[in-house]
Amino acid sequence: MSTLLTTPFKTTVKTTLKHIVAATLMSSCLCILSACDAQKITSASTVGSNNIAQTTPEIINRNSMQAETSDAPFNTQTLSPSGYKGLHFGQTITPEVLSRLGLIKGEHGYDECYYLEDPTKASVKRDDTDFEPIYYQVIDGKLALIGLNAPDINFYTGIRSGDKVDKIISAHPNNLRYSMDKYDETGDYYHFIYDIPAKANTLSLQIKYTMRGGKKIANANSMTQPVDKWSAAQRAQLQGQVETIELGIPDAIMLVEGCS
Repeated sequence: MSTLLTTPFKTTVKTTLKHIVAATLMSSCLCILSACDAQKITSASTVGSNNIAQTTPEIINRNSMQAETSDAPFNTQTLSPSGYKGLHFGQTITPEVLSRLGLIKGEHGYDECYYLEDPTKASVKRDDTDFEPIYYQVIDGKLALIGLNAPDINFYTGIRSGDKVDKIISAHPNNLRYSMDKYDETGDYYHFIYDIPAKANTLSLQIKYTMRGGKKIANANSMTQPVDKWSAAQRAQLQGQVETIELGIPDAIMLVEGCS
């Protein structure tokens, strides 16, 4: 444009036409470049907005849910450290999530700690008492624990409700810990606790097998070593079968009375 302004007025018609054409072409190029720059700025602004938005937990969860596939470990019919049926530990529980999975809020608990239930599944009856076949514990709005009472729901270790002690010890040959039940001094009820090996950038998780049919073990409170460190005679005292399997964060696993 500046070239046109400094061009002498007295020129031949041919020269003038050349300058006019050149000016037109230059103007068009400048417009195209301007539009491209605007597009780049718009695109950069959009990316920036997405990056900022991803610091918000709700949006992070939504994005991760969109990225799930039917082959993802947490989208299978097997409960594992990755989760169960599209739910993963630490996930924010929203009405949208409940609607998608068909879950409802249970009767027990309070705002900061409560349970979710699947109304389509039949209850498990033990000693004339009905138990939820599967339940989800939510603490501070996030999934903290999933528990199983039904033997027809798959667990990633291969253990099911009703399995004997030997199968648990076989599934966890190392670092399986014995824990007495707080309210049962007879030894009939007790627990096995297992720390799942942690991976980078993942939540610490534990498994708790609640057992029934055991017997009182002498000096059980002082037996702090893992079961694999026990003598053969001590391990022989372990009896009973699995009633409930729980998988979750340690804070949830160690709640003696759950959300009560």
